[in-house]
Amino acid sequence: MNAIRGLTGTPVLVPLRHVLGTSAMRVTHAPLLLVDLHTQDGVTGHAYLFAYLPGAMPALRAMLAEVAAAVIGQDCAPLALAGLLARRFRLLGNQGLARMAAAALDVAAWDVLARQAGLPLARLLGAAPRPIEPVAHHDFAGCARVAAAAQAPVQIGENFSYVPDMARAIAAGACDLVMPDLERIGGVSGWMQAAGLAAAHGLPMSSHLFPEVSAHLLCATPTAHWLEWVDWAVPLLADPPRVVAGCLTPSEAPGNGLGWNAEAVAAVRMAG
Repeated sequence: MNAIRGLTGTPVLVPLRHVLGTSAMRVTHAPLLLVDLHTQDGVTGHAYLFAYLPGAMPALRAMLAEVAAAVIGQDCAPLALAGLLARRFRLLGNQGLARMAAAALDVAAWDVLARQAGLPLARLLGAAPRPIEPVAHHDFAGCARVAAAAQAPVQIGENFSYVPDMARAIAAGACDLVMPDLERIGGVSGWMQAAGLAAAHGLPMSSHLFPEVSAHLLCATPTAHWLEWVDWAVPLLADPPRVVAGCLTPSEAPGNGLGWNAEAVAAVRMAG
């Protein structure tokens, strides 16, 4: 047993190298919560969460503290932890901060397992590292009408809330391609379930955000398609990934590719 002895979050506000325009706003800075999962064996797993707005950070940190209180002393076993948190926070449903904090814990827990095994996450998941909406996102019937009428393939999925939501979209014929978000699909555990679902339906599957970890997961995804690249965490990493000839190859070092550059983190750390 490798018991969890701590779960901490460090809030940072990272200036974007390239300003991001979305349907909702113009993003110039990324408010990230850097998550560290500390275990009894001395292995630390890493993850991070995108808080969307700096004002959401205190609430996200508070929820992470709630998650920490629930898991300290528990074995660092991702699927068991996911079940524990699902029971602990079931009254909050599948949306919101509880889901985000649970996903970060899951990503960090898988990082611990990979580091203990001395393997990159992709190999731990059974794969070798290799190069790799015009309607409301929840309106699957509307998405299906668009998909049926469109000549080009339609891709949705960044807002799938856990795997059952993705299953409903597929059942409705809402898309030809899927792109789950690691934070919203349920971390590594949720992603692997989603990858199985996509494979069962023959749907190409791409990633949304979190490219450092998503690159590993796509290597273990039977219908892997595209890796979405955002570089907002890159300045904070001790060993940042590099895009070469249009491809990103996951690190062969143990873990999921995340590890903090303490000096860079200190330079952008948020107060509080």
